[in-house]
Amino acid sequence: MELLNNIYGLTGVESEEDLSEESFSSFQEDSYGQTADDPKSIWHQSLLLEFYKPYKNLFRTQNAHEGYLSILELLDREGECPSVVSQDRYKEYHPSQFFEILKKVTLREHSVNVARQMLKLLKKEYLDYENLIPKALIVSFGHDLGKSPSLCLNNGYSKADHPILSARKVEEIFWLKGSPFWLPSALEMIKNHHRFTKDSLTLLLQKADSLARQEEALAGMPGFKPVKWDDWFDPFGFLLFLEPHINEVGFPGKWESFSFCSVVYFLPDYLYKMAREFALKNRILDTGYESLFSF
Repeated sequence: MELLNNIYGLTGVESEEDLSEESFSSFQEDSYGQTADDPKSIWHQSLLLEFYKPYKNLFRTQNAHEGYLSILELLDREGECPSVVSQDRYKEYHPSQFFEILKKVTLREHSVNVARQMLKLLKKEYLDYENLIPKALIVSFGHDLGKSPSLCLNNGYSKADHPILSARKVEEIFWLKGSPFWLPSALEMIKNHHRFTKDSLTLLLQKADSLARQEEALAGMPGFKPVKWDDWFDPFGFLLFLEPHINEVGFPGKWESFSFCSVVYFLPDYLYKMAREFALKNRILDTGYESLFSF
């Protein structure tokens, strides 16, 4: 950590200077003993160039720089794990095809995708957005830290846990490093990024998460198109799609749809599942309900 502190000016020696290209090129070994030619080290340097250097003064002014760099360091160390895991509710609510695609996206890659989407949305939604950038980037890179291997193993990860584990880890990091005045609200954003909320910044994080997932899914689904529900769903086509499955006994021996006296009854979850299958059949990635893609 001392090496990183010296390189990135955390000791105060470079506190008023911008990080120079020379500072990055002189970084021949990171804190984990990787050489500069190592892909992980190169990734770490490019991450700092994109997400820290342009905003360094903002992070310093808000007393958020040390904690932020520690979050990036954690992602550098543990971010090769999948960004979805077997217990994820994503697997419950989506066809296995989606799960298998997103399982190939690392936690590090997903965090970067969310951060990029968050910055775009922030600039679009707020006129005076610059002071919100440190908070936006910290919640973007911190929102899924609970999926990192050390936290999963130590806390028995389950589908509802990772936002809480993520918030705890971010809180712990900043408790050790010093924290900005807005940290409590950032922790609430992380905790609530899969819950109903009216908070405008949390809604922005949810949307960034969703857009990142859509982008990741499409990258692994050649020929699929992102289309909103109202623009693709054909009710009559859907009824024809359902017809062969009426009175079909599902696993484990349960009825999900049956006819009685000329009336057909469906379990609501079954209709939801079949609508997803209907979308897949038509090579559609439905974007009508963005929260479905936020995991």
